[in-house]
Amino acid sequence: MKTRIDAYFAWVRMIQRQAPPDRLMSILSYYPDGATIQVIKTLMSKPRKFCESMLQDLEANGQVGLVYWEETPEAVKARRRKKQEAKESPTPKKVWVLKGI
Repeated sequence: MKTRIDAYFAWVRMIQRQAPPDRLMSILSYYPDGATIQVIKTLMSKPRKFCESMLQDLEANGQVGLVYWEETPEAVKARRRKKQEAKESPTPKKVWVLKGI
């Protein structure tokens, strides 16, 4: 499932959600030049405010355009499998027992 998303908002959402590495890599692989990939990897490790201003600068310089947000088929399968396993075996809730009463 491919969607064209404006890069700025896509990255802000990524930063907000702290997206898993498989999604991050599928977006990074869209950029053929190593410089853009390096900048975005660095962006992800910085605080959100810094990332937003950095992205605005990149956008103004024309270094960031539109990206393809694509989840790899393996990532989709893994996410669905994880969801299914959670339904089948719910985690037991802690029950607090007062002893000596």
